[in-house]
Amino acid sequence: NLQRILTAHLLSVPFENMDQHTHPSDGTDTPIVPRKLEQDLPSLNVLKSIDKIIMKKRGGFCFELNFSFCWLLRSLGYNARLALADVGCEQKTP
Repeated sequence: NLQRILTAHLLSVPFENMDQHTHPSDGTDTPIVPRKLEQDLPSLNVLKSIDKIIMKKRGGFCFELNFSFCWLLRSLGYNARLALADVGCEQKTP
């Protein structure tokens, strides 16, 4: 059932954005998670995202997780669609 799939996904696949960050202490662009090639960057290619999440047992950036989960649901016969969302918060300016 859909609720079991969603719960298993939420408990098993973490959000991860380590590839986007640099090490804060050295002032350089040295990534915390070493990047060997362009292949380590987040991708809209669902097969690359699935490889990262399933085969490499890593989490993913929001669009990697959402594209991959949508692909899974469609593969299982669900009528799934992607939608744009944002986390809104009030920003105060000085």
